[in-house]
Amino acid sequence: MQIAISKGKAVFFMILSTLIGFFLIVFGGYWILFGEISITKFCLFLFMGTVMSIYAYAQFQVVKSSSVGLHLSPEGLIDNSTLPNDILIKWSEVETIEYPAIDPPSHFSVFLKDDSEFFSHLDWFSSMYFRITKLWYKTPIVLVLDNLQCSTDELKRVLQDYSTKYV
Repeated sequence: MQIAISKGKAVFFMILSTLIGFFLIVFGGYWILFGEISITKFCLFLFMGTVMSIYAYAQFQVVKSSSVGLHLSPEGLIDNSTLPNDILIKWSEVETIEYPAIDPPSHFSVFLKDDSEFFSHLDWFSSMYFRITKLWYKTPIVLVLDNLQCSTDELKRVLQDYSTKYV
């Protein structure tokens, strides 16, 4: 099964995160120059601006990619919804698939038995991006619904079917 990427939403999030990242860095710099905030707060602004800029670049990669957003097969899954990488994650490597208790969930987290195999196939930017994702979500693989052309219920049903059969 293949689920396409929603390019329009990816463009929107790319522009939004670019603007937020830019303003966080610029305003943090402005306020530190005029003594309005401490160096600790400036570092926080700089860090958050950098993270937003990294996310904007990842969204740019999604927009320019010709890959399918999510590919599910009996062998495993390929997730290109957050950053195109075309890496097959075998079902035997998946520990569990979870989603937050909010309804509808905004994402699905795919927990791996061993992350090192996944990270070994990535370039430096992808590795950095997925390590930040792992810090935030406790797993590098997060299926973000905003970037996929499917409903929450449809993705939930498909993931339950595949995880019941293969995980």
